[in-house]
Amino acid sequence: MTQIVGDAWKGWLAAKDDFKINPHKYQACPRIPGYSKGARTYVVNRNGYKIVDGMIHLSGARTVGFQPVKTTVCQHQAFNEKADKAVVTDIRIVPLGTSFCI
Repeated sequence: MTQIVGDAWKGWLAAKDDFKINPHKYQACPRIPGYSKGARTYVVNRNGYKIVDGMIHLSGARTVGFQPVKTTVCQHQAFNEKADKAVVTDIRIVPLGTSFCI
């Protein structure tokens, strides 16, 4: 199940703050949400974004400060587009220090 980007980060920040206060409630320090260990990429499936007029809109992105991103792959794709009609299936977000690669 795909989580909304903003909710995942808010939950992680809340868990991290709670870990500082009550470390005995946790087995380990909370990890960054949705990232695979090796590649450190966040994957957004078809129900987590839409493409309108060549701009990728991620679900909940405005709550964490992500603006729509321009793409040249397609001009329009709805949320949770059927697999046979979808041009873009997954979006991978890779953090690069002060920027992101999508």
